[in-house]
Amino acid sequence: MKLKNPRGYLSYTQIDMWRRNKQRYIANYIMGEDRTFTNSGIEHGKKTSEALETGEAGGDAIMEAVLALLPHYSEREYEMRVTMRTKDGEVDLLGKLDTFDPKKLRIREYKTSRNMWTQKQAQRHPQLHHYATMIYLKYGKLPTECWLDCIETEEGDEGVRFTGNIQSFHVKIGLTEVLEYMSLANRVAREIDAEYRHQLKRLA
Repeated sequence: MKLKNPRGYLSYTQIDMWRRNKQRYIANYIMGEDRTFTNSGIEHGKKTSEALETGEAGGDAIMEAVLALLPHYSEREYEMRVTMRTKDGEVDLLGKLDTFDPKKLRIREYKTSRNMWTQKQAQRHPQLHHYATMIYLKYGKLPTECWLDCIETEEGDEGVRFTGNIQSFHVKIGLTEVLEYMSLANRVAREIDAEYRHQLKRLA
């Protein structure tokens, strides 16, 4: 039996939103309302993500320099979907890795930020744990390397722009972290299943 989910899969974004604001999750994913928060930094991050996916800087010289400087592997924007089997039912996990080396099982996550991250923040960030869990479920092995690359930005007269400062943080993820994340993902999936069934029954 599969746990019910309005999208049919559980992404890191869903898990993060559910944990932060359940009502926003219900509005966005179950009711179909658009309550997505945005600002200039988020919009710049989306633009950067699109450039990383396509490899095209759109004539932006600084963006082109960032694309050249960022470490990357053979696969960019690599989409992965795996099934996690639990005592409560099956859960499909989805992830889109910024860059991935399927041969050596190395992953990197890119983040744009006005405040440079610290090693402690990178180590605790659960998004890499989500990806590491998916790799473990798919390959039966832990990732050999996990990195978070922080690209610093600043707000100027022309909007958000890169400062040119990039720092890479090596994140250590072992079996303990993966098992803890699996427990978290299962709990969130179970709670979403219960809420989704409740809302469907209420709307019937």
